[in-house]
Amino acid sequence: IFMEKYSLRNDFLGEVIGSFILVLFGTGSVAAAVLYDAHQSLFQIGMLWAFAVTFGIYMTRNLSNAHFNPAVSVAMVLTGRMSAKRLPTYIAGQFIGALLGSLVMYGIYSSSIAQFEAKKNIVRGTFESVATAKMFGEYYNQPGGYNISMPVAFAAEALGTFLLVLIIFLFTEGANVGRPSDNMAPVQIGLTVGSLLCLLATITQAGMNPTRDFAPRLVAWAFGWGSAAFPDASGGFFWVYILGPIVRLEEKRIMTNKTDLILVGGFLGAGKTSLLWEVAKRLNEKGRKVGLITNDQASELVDTSFLETNNDIVEEVSGSCFCCNFGGFANAIAHLQEANNSDIILAEPVGSCTDLSATIMQPLKEKYNEQVN
Repeated sequence: IFMEKYSLRNDFLGEVIGSFILVLFGTGSVAAAVLYDAHQSLFQIGMLWAFAVTFGIYMTRNLSNAHFNPAVSVAMVLTGRMSAKRLPTYIAGQFIGALLGSLVMYGIYSSSIAQFEAKKNIVRGTFESVATAKMFGEYYNQPGGYNISMPVAFAAEALGTFLLVLIIFLFTEGANVGRPSDNMAPVQIGLTVGSLLCLLATITQAGMNPTRDFAPRLVAWAFGWGSAAFPDASGGFFWVYILGPIVRLEEKRIMTNKTDLILVGGFLGAGKTSLLWEVAKRLNEKGRKVGLITNDQASELVDTSFLETNNDIVEEVSGSCFCCNFGGFANAIAHLQEANNSDIILAEPVGSCTDLSATIMQPLKEKYNEQVN
């Protein structure tokens, strides 16, 4: 099921802002370490990347779903959590945000970079200039470092991105009763990025994000590093830092986000809404992610407002019953899956809609068996 109710503008703005913050703070921390020895350990840099991710998610999750990474967006599409129609907008926003962030970072540090290179007798465009180019893109071979082969670097990037995407899914999966609360999830995801950086940065600088690597690398290329902006002459930047994160050493679907759907029927005044309110309250107390769907011929339903007072996520299908507007009902389910990661959806059809098995349940089984129980 794919949601059709979304704003491409919000998707784009959210990813631009979040990716800008991620790259500005992240690459800025590397620049400060290289140029000024401002950070004395990889842990410090990893934590600054963690803060950048956390800040970005808190700032933009009301706009987009705060991916900031094509590998995450692709995984969301492959697992049915996001419509493929939204993917180009997400990737465009991520690239532009990362490009702007790296341009601002270069503007801030350009004078310092030039002075550092003059002091160290570094000529941009040579292999030695990787010492400053690494502030923008990632490198698995650096002057004075170990000789890391491309297959090892590819495997490291694929593994790191696989672990990142897996942990993000587990932290946001409604059926995982051990996940952090919604308010704490951004912090935990940020710490995941920081921890993986501490684990893998000594090998590949831990890109784990194609646009975070490629957009700043283009800035380095444009401002004088030329061919030195890319790891080697064998396409290593593409294989390791673009394809590696996308491959992620995973199957097509990392997990199935299958939602339990419960329909509560009954005539007018039977107490359906009160029952849904009580059931949702108890399920929420048990750590389940509950979404509700109301239905009637009119709009702006009292039932919807009543259920929302319990801080529940409610979708409303109005103007007709579920069976006469099956597409609207399916979109409401998809919206709850994407916006709330609902693992249980309670739906209240209009009282006159009595043949639920034939008109609702059977079509769901036939068309959306992989998404809904």
